[in-house]
Amino acid sequence: MLKDRLIIGIGGGALACLVLLSPYNAFLWIIVSAIVIIALTELYSTLGYFKNNIPLTIFGYAAGVAILLSCITFNFAGKITPQAWILTLIAYLGVLMIYMVLTHGKTTFADVSSSFVSTVYAGLSLSHLILIRNLPEGYFLIWAPVIIAWLSDTMAYTFGMLFGKHKLIPAVSPKKTVEGAIGGVLGGIVFMVIFGIICALFAGKSVNYINVIILGALGSVLSQFGDLAASCIKREYNIKDFGNLLPGHGGIVDRFDSVIVVAPFVYYFITLFPIFG
Repeated sequence: MLKDRLIIGIGGGALACLVLLSPYNAFLWIIVSAIVIIALTELYSTLGYFKNNIPLTIFGYAAGVAILLSCITFNFAGKITPQAWILTLIAYLGVLMIYMVLTHGKTTFADVSSSFVSTVYAGLSLSHLILIRNLPEGYFLIWAPVIIAWLSDTMAYTFGMLFGKHKLIPAVSPKKTVEGAIGGVLGGIVFMVIFGIICALFAGKSVNYINVIILGALGSVLSQFGDLAASCIKREYNIKDFGNLLPGHGGIVDRFDSVIVVAPFVYYFITLFPIFG
């Protein structure tokens, strides 16, 4: 198990670096699109739609693809309006409501609600990775959600193992500790500052370190809540992992549960409070 976890971790990290370092946006589009589709598949499988309500998966995939396409075309159009997403989500919600009426007795409000939330949770949130890359400094900024989500998680795990004594929220995740959570926040700050220093030294960027520190701290807090939120879902549906695609890591949602929450936060934070310039 540990061997598989290390192999997947190293291989996944190498692939992530190759994609993020590539000057071609298309590589990121393909990877993010694949991640979204697999994440939706894992969520719909957890909810039981493949066995009990296939049309809900079809509607969800269609909405997820529409969201991804709106982000990708932003690269060519030069802008994306909130109306594009709002129209997509309203249309999706309308289709779900009509379907619920037409299949009354089979499809419940809980079904369409969980379908809508799952699609927004994975599809809309992860699509922000594409939007970050499309920003003027996107080649550098795209590293921020990855650093915050994965490296702060590594620090949280390390601090928890070394110093963890006080349980954080045992009913949700019995192994997480307060000390680990603090370590995660410190890790988010430290690694984002290091990221800023690297950008300043090797890319000639003027870095606003106050914004970098705030981004690292708040992003790490949200990252940990993203992990805990995924744990809540798994406990409700009595599953250990969302999938088994990544041996030792679970499924795509298990690996990207923090990124799902962090990516939108990073995008809107850096558009309001730039970390460069």
